[in-house]
Amino acid sequence: MEIILWKCPGLVLPHVSNFVQKLIFYFNFVIWLLPPFRQYKGGFFLYFLIFALTDTIGYLIFFIFQIPPFYFYAFFSLLMLFASLHYTHSLKPWVILFNTFIFLIGVVLFFSFKDVRILILLTAYLHLIILFNFIIYSVQKLFLRNILYSYFLLLIFYEFTLIAKSVMFVYNVRTSIPLIYLLNVLEVLICIYFVTFNLKTGYRFHPKRNILTSK
Repeated sequence: MEIILWKCPGLVLPHVSNFVQKLIFYFNFVIWLLPPFRQYKGGFFLYFLIFALTDTIGYLIFFIFQIPPFYFYAFFSLLMLFASLHYTHSLKPWVILFNTFIFLIGVVLFFSFKDVRILILLTAYLHLIILFNFIIYSVQKLFLRNILYSYFLLLIFYEFTLIAKSVMFVYNVRTSIPLIYLLNVLEVLICIYFVTFNLKTGYRFHPKRNILTSK
């Protein structure tokens, strides 16, 4: 889910080659099409499928209509939220209604103030909920089964990078560009993991427990 920086209204970038920016975008676009194939019947397939479709649809919209794809990221992030909650067995009717209501408020505010930062912050909020959902589910697995999944650790870190980049885009783009590119590199490494492993095949840690027994 890569925001096309050189087309983001109201955000001024330092001198960075358009070729480099486009190369990063194309590479991210292609590589994130691959994880759904590995996650099918062994991972959070719908989550990764929606993610892949987000960039695909965003790519087509941008190059056909010249509409920046991040105008639509909040909607797809909402779908990703519902998919992640489904896989962690946390998808409740009130959760769907509440987050849909927040989404609609964000859309109304965007059309009222014509400020794209509202959509970016809305996207960050939705991924923050996804992040907490993955953390809670991972902790539950740790305490109930004594298993720490590398799969969830990387999902958590990836969601963190999305939130961090969204916040930096809004508040401190000029001085944050090197960090943004570093996060992009880390995201590619994370993507390679999800192209290679799924929930069933990813490495699992079994932390030692100190069990106190009394006679």
